[in-house]
Amino acid sequence: MDLWNKADARTKADSLDAVARVGKGLAHGTRVSMLELLAQADRSVGDLADLAGVKLTTASAHLQVLKDAGLVAARRDGTTVVYALAGDHVTALLLRLYDVVAPRGEDDGPSPAGASHEVVLDVRPAEEFAHGHYDGAVNVPVAELEERMRELPDEASYVVYCRGRFCSLSHDAVEILRGHGRTARVTEVGVLEWRALDLVSTP
Repeated sequence: MDLWNKADARTKADSLDAVARVGKGLAHGTRVSMLELLAQADRSVGDLADLAGVKLTTASAHLQVLKDAGLVAARRDGTTVVYALAGDHVTALLLRLYDVVAPRGEDDGPSPAGASHEVVLDVRPAEEFAHGHYDGAVNVPVAELEERMRELPDEASYVVYCRGRFCSLSHDAVEILRGHGRTARVTEVGVLEWRALDLVSTP
């Protein structure tokens, strides 16, 4: 007896097509960036366009591809369409892909709770911090860091994180901190990784 009848073959073909749509969804750096941004907070098309540095029409086209792939979901908030990740499995998929590109060694995140004079600094925008952050972290967005330097104790050492391992905000912040004589380092991971490990405090 054949292992695959016609119905089975159609089911398999449909499944493989669905896999291909996911591959298409991930086959552009801007779309991957949008997924990482949505892992921080739900966002409108306009917000995503601004953060990804693309035109509104381009952002809409990318989001449609992601939606067709089942990677994002949309909802209406009044007249605004808001996008979110389709589920935790999308975060897990992103992390697996990141591991293929840049395998992580041992995590060099914050020291165990209670470590003296170590401040965990979240340098993402305030709205992302409000959506979820590492427990105990202090939020000083990198755009505000220079003007808020007096709030940061000289004697502390700083562990700085942002959206994920490829996020540049934390590297920019460490340069600023070191330029002001502070001891600072970048974590190898960020909110994307910690969310998957259930280490993110959410409102």
